[in-house]
Amino acid sequence: MALAQDGPEACGQQPAQVDVEASTTPTAQLKPHRHLHGRDFYNSIGAPRYILAPMVDHSHLAWRILVRRHAPAPPPHPASSGSANLPGFPVPPFMAYTPMFHSRNFTQSNGYIQQNFPSASPKDAYGLDGHPEVDRPLVVQFCSNVPADLLRGCQAVRGYTDAVDLNLGCPQGIAKKGHYGAFLQEEWGLVHDLLSTSAKAREEEEVEEDDVEEKQKVTKSSDHSPKPLTTTTPTTSLLPPITAKIRILDSPEKTLEYANMVLSSDVTWLCVHGRTRDQKGHNTGLASWPRIAHLRTSLPPRTVLIANGNLLWPGDAARCLASTGADAVMSAEGALFNPTGIFLDPETATPNTLFPRMDVVAREYLQILRDHVLEYIPPPALHPTNPQPPSLSAPVLDPNLGPVKSHLFKLLHCFLPRHTSIRGMLAKARPYVKGNRDGVDPLRDFVGVVEEVARVIEGELAANPEKVDGGGEWVGPVRRRVVGEDGAETGGWEWLDVPYYRCQPNVRVLPEEAVRRGAMASIPGQKAEEAGEGEGGDKKSKKAGKRKRGENDVGGDGVAPRGPATTTQNEVPEIEVEMKDPEGQTGEAEALLRDNVVSESEKVSAVPRDGDGTAAGTGTTSTSTSSKPCEDCY
Repeated sequence: MALAQDGPEACGQQPAQVDVEASTTPTAQLKPHRHLHGRDFYNSIGAPRYILAPMVDHSHLAWRILVRRHAPAPPPHPASSGSANLPGFPVPPFMAYTPMFHSRNFTQSNGYIQQNFPSASPKDAYGLDGHPEVDRPLVVQFCSNVPADLLRGCQAVRGYTDAVDLNLGCPQGIAKKGHYGAFLQEEWGLVHDLLSTSAKAREEEEVEEDDVEEKQKVTKSSDHSPKPLTTTTPTTSLLPPITAKIRILDSPEKTLEYANMVLSSDVTWLCVHGRTRDQKGHNTGLASWPRIAHLRTSLPPRTVLIANGNLLWPGDAARCLASTGADAVMSAEGALFNPTGIFLDPETATPNTLFPRMDVVAREYLQILRDHVLEYIPPPALHPTNPQPPSLSAPVLDPNLGPVKSHLFKLLHCFLPRHTSIRGMLAKARPYVKGNRDGVDPLRDFVGVVEEVARVIEGELAANPEKVDGGGEWVGPVRRRVVGEDGAETGGWEWLDVPYYRCQPNVRVLPEEAVRRGAMASIPGQKAEEAGEGEGGDKKSKKAGKRKRGENDVGGDGVAPRGPATTTQNEVPEIEVEMKDPEGQTGEAEALLRDNVVSESEKVSAVPRDGDGTAAGTGTTSTSTSSKPCEDCY
């Protein structure tokens, strides 16, 4: 199914091709991070083109390092005039966002900071979050509805991040209850105040530092990176610039008006998720790249625009850049199911790197935890009030170890339904505190799971060897070019038989199929009669569509929506500081097949999976419950 033309084509425009060369200051002439805004600042950090999205409980340091390690050199930036990249940056760096933090909690509870971003803790700081050698460029994301709280959050992370982002896209019920995220999009005055307060404070602080020579010397000396792999220390005393992440509204015109208002708040860049606030849960559907392309062609060329949504397979990132004209592209769940392959180019990368074995990626992830997390956890920082050795079963509080189980459930989502005994092992796995009295490896349970996975895969390969080329390399899955309704190739690939033990996306059914299966009564936003209900439809149907929606929310975009959700408990409640222990439920998966096309066979066969690997909507309950990545990011 092709996307309806509600973007630049519908407005009589051509797909976005933006030349920003004339409006770009050469990087070599810029003073990194000082007095810079917008595109100048973006260039000063290397103009990154591939980005890991903010995901609640999932985009912590260890996962950021894993994805960074395998991020390839992206296509040339439009500002580089065909050369490799911007001057001074032979390869654009890979940028990552932290999980979303609550700005008030972050500034009122040191325990909350230690459980989320410990290197910035004012007491007992430790860890490598924001370290220049392994975790930059980095953006810290906050949700907030009080300008002073957001400013204090910016002040708390200064020197540990390159920028601070305001979450204006979370569509979940807890965001509505907490009055943040996408539920601020009708309150333009508040949104403007949130962003402009922090932006203005940065400008004023920079002016003050210009007038104090000694402060300039301190700032200059702290620009140098600390010795590799020592606990992170601030690299600058300046406030970070403020950025924003929004969702599209009901129409291209309203979205453009909203984007211009946000940009008027002096944000450094704008990230746009191509879904509306109502596209969530069973009704998530596809993101609209044409809407993002419309923004690109309508906004000033110097605006730095980041596209988010519909990255499912290797190669989708480059296609999104080409289709939208955005400066960069962001991936969320695509980077959870295939963290090392999602940004690779199918034309140049080997099949073995495009779809790596799950056990190989899992082992690397556990080794990163061992090398970059466990080695930097001082026991006093974890248990400052308890001088006695913690018990064997006490969970590690470090933010990187709580999500390990959830990450492995996602990584192994195609494997676990076939091997339920291993699924049971993972469901019972727990991290153990480093330094416990019996000296148990904190990752012991997870190592055991991964070793068992590797044993099964080796047995599978012995019984059913993969087809290899003359060099002994796997030749890869069967693939074919995706074609649109007009029969023209879209530029993407359709992968037909990726082995179940190799990393791959979790394709979901469309909302129409979810309705047919009984997962929801009707597609929200549709008229009752279109959903087969009269005006006096049942209560369940009315509840599903109770929120007022515009004509273009889902069906109006011509977007092929995707399917069922799992849990809805995915955000950080206000003043909640207790560390969650994810049990492995998967979040939503993007249902994109290259160029926003979903074949009829995949509409029927793409069975949604819950976190334990069972088919969603079958009545089978998961062995555990947990939070999932925020749907703002998909």
